[in-house]
Amino acid sequence: MKLKILGHSSVFIEFCGKNILVDPCLEDDFIGIFRRFPDLGELDFQLPNPDILFITHHHWDVVCIRSLSKLDKKVRVLIPENQQLVKILDQLKFENVQILSPWQKIEIESGYLLAIPSEVSFGELGFLLHDKYSTFLNLADNRINESIINKINTSCPKIDLTFAPYQSYDEMAILKKENSKISSNFIKEQALLVSKLNSKVILPFKDGLYYPNIDYLNKKAFLYSPYYFIDLLKEQNYKIQSEILIPLDEITISNDGVDIKRDDYFTKNDLLNLYEVYRVFDSSVSFEKEEKKRIYSKLDLSMVEDYLLEDFYRHLSPKIKKQCRLECVIFTIDIIDSDFVYEIDFVTKKECFISSKKMNKTCVFSICYLDLIDLIEREQLLSILIQTDRVQLLGSNEQMKYRALDIMFDGGFNDAINLFAYIENILKKSMISYFTDEQKRLEC
Repeated sequence: MKLKILGHSSVFIEFCGKNILVDPCLEDDFIGIFRRFPDLGELDFQLPNPDILFITHHHWDVVCIRSLSKLDKKVRVLIPENQQLVKILDQLKFENVQILSPWQKIEIESGYLLAIPSEVSFGELGFLLHDKYSTFLNLADNRINESIINKINTSCPKIDLTFAPYQSYDEMAILKKENSKISSNFIKEQALLVSKLNSKVILPFKDGLYYPNIDYLNKKAFLYSPYYFIDLLKEQNYKIQSEILIPLDEITISNDGVDIKRDDYFTKNDLLNLYEVYRVFDSSVSFEKEEKKRIYSKLDLSMVEDYLLEDFYRHLSPKIKKQCRLECVIFTIDIIDSDFVYEIDFVTKKECFISSKKMNKTCVFSICYLDLIDLIEREQLLSILIQTDRVQLLGSNEQMKYRALDIMFDGGFNDAINLFAYIENILKKSMISYFTDEQKRLEC
């Protein structure tokens, strides 16, 4: 089995005579905000056409519309049960999409792929690849627990290589205000769990993004380096072999073990120095984003009231209205730095502004006033969510927390660019493929 690291969560795998492409983000930037880390500049990937495309979940850092648009739409696509992902692939006109269940096994020539579940409320999967010579486990972005680890070990007693989810902080926990303080607890929990795998080599994975000119976010993203994660692994089991990955690394898994081939453009000291640049050791340094210098006006307030009362509820689809009515949802936009909230009661079909003291907390999207202004002006929910800690999802349970986000999306606040209009625009453009077969065809 051979793997080529393409940056962040993207990897190309040669397995049992088939080419598998995972989470293809092959552009040099991600939604115009992020770049790979380390940033090797403009990369030109020369890859064979994939036979199988595996997409782990629907988040912006693994679903790159521009990259997906360049793939053959007849390729076999394996995904979790995730409606947002289904919609995107349908819009992109992929013809052969297969939804996998947790622990489902797919035969691939003389080997197989096993779908590994994640402990989240939306559809997300990692996977295990096994043939008679090697076993590779990619936990991708999965939230794992003891039960999942035990079942993996039972299913496959010997794993040659594991890609372990590594993040400095739990973004969704911060968003939901379950743990608004950045600490090392999250990364320690991850290291403790994956160290229990029957795996010879465990590599921290999916750490490769940085934010050009946004120091506030880089301070958080690089608070704990992957070397710290490796140290934690070895504290649990000193026999575990580990190293960090960078774009264009090539890995071979065979009877002789795991071999990583890397060009000499980066030494270990180079990498350490890069991480040192972005890490923050001074505990007094604030992680808060600098406040925008903007003065509230009656016009601003009027715009918020007009949009929410006249447009927001009207945007919601009949399907989500019915679903919320059956769940007796009372949805609230809590404008943090004001004394009022906007509320929709889906049972009585009433919407109004009320005092924040009377707010119902069935399903709450809590947001700073200036961020709400930005949303209304640009309809860019995603870009706001990834650049602020002043957004909260509140609810009586996990489903209700995500329902608050669903309602915001359905109400007209789409991705960084209106997602489906963006997809349609991308599909109209003529683009050269990344893949060598296609390039040869174009040259002919």
